[in-house]
Amino acid sequence: MRFEFDRDYIFIYGPEWADELEDCLRRDALAMRVMNRLNLTFADIRRYYLAKPYFQRVRAWLLDQADRTIDPVELLLTAVCQEKATSSRRAG
Repeated sequence: MRFEFDRDYIFIYGPEWADELEDCLRRDALAMRVMNRLNLTFADIRRYYLAKPYFQRVRAWLLDQADRTIDPVELLLTAVCQEKATSSRRAG
């Protein structure tokens, strides 16, 4: 029997729930594969999503894109990766 994991959990957690979001991501095999593919760490998620000024921007983008066919967790992690890349370009 295969258990389908509800990936809408990403819409529940904000900065004050960082540990809970990280726990959900750790238990989600797809999230871990996507993080590996995108070369993201949990420190990246805390820095480029769960911290100001990133949170409001990423969250607004997530909500705008929520009806896309892509998995919501993959959508979040892709947005974090984009924020990380943008920040790195600005710093470099």
